[in-house]
Amino acid sequence: MTGSWSQAYRRHGEEIRAYLTRRLPRPEEAEDLTQETFLRAMAAEGRLRDPGALRGYLFTTAHNLLVNHLSRRRLVQVESDLAEGQSLELVAGTGAAGGDAGPAAVAHGRELARALAAALAGLPPEQRLAFTLGPLERRPYAEIAGRTGWSLSKVKINVHRARRRLIAELGAHAPAAPAGGVEKEARA
Repeated sequence: MTGSWSQAYRRHGEEIRAYLTRRLPRPEEAEDLTQETFLRAMAAEGRLRDPGALRGYLFTTAHNLLVNHLSRRRLVQVESDLAEGQSLELVAGTGAAGGDAGPAAVAHGRELARALAAALAGLPPEQRLAFTLGPLERRPYAEIAGRTGWSLSKVKINVHRARRRLIAELGAHAPAAPAGGVEKEARA
């Protein structure tokens, strides 16, 4: 981008900050992520071919940073990424399952986080990497392929195989099915 970054910040910064402020509990977090958004854009300056696409790039970057920030900060739900209709709650770094969760939910979350960490550690390295970058960090498969040098098919296969193994190993930790619910067969 040949224009000034301070001009870009004046033009788009408030809009990015407002977007983040609506989605975060504290304005300081929104300010930090706004600054990180612009730092990332500046670092990617050589890859930005169309200056008219800067606004879209900034919003995409801000959104991705927001998702990563929230997943590190609090409860992460890995829903359909594991299996259709199954929802596993994982306790992220803080060790608490949210503000109003009871002691049983916190204990279950911690136990599940330990079980997931052990199950991930037991995966073959390629499957572990693919699953961590894909379903857990929510990175697009194309980005994973570019980062690892794998084909898109190899990324999908590794995620699929990891998902199947994790479902099998973490099945005992899944929430109980509602009364009268029909259990789906696992697909091979």
